Amino acid sequence: MSEQAELHLLKHRVAELEETVEIIDRGMSKKESRLRDEFAMASISGINPGKLYGDEGIQSIATQAYKLADAMMEARGK
Repeated sequence: MSEQAELHLLKHRVAELEETVEIIDRGMSKKESRLRDEFAMASISGINPGKLYGDEGIQSIATQAYKLADAMMEARGK
């Protein structure tokens, strides 16, 4: 395996571990985490990207989607 392929694989594994740590920190189950992801995906269609371009714009849209998903999770729990 090339060094670049190994690096890509390690980055993927780190991302998975970071997601697991975030789930643990939030006290969420995997099922709740998947629901949060589904809420975020659904909310993307309602986010107006405006004039956001490039990585910064994409990150901003993703951040907004998860903020909406977190609000939906919180409202669901009430």
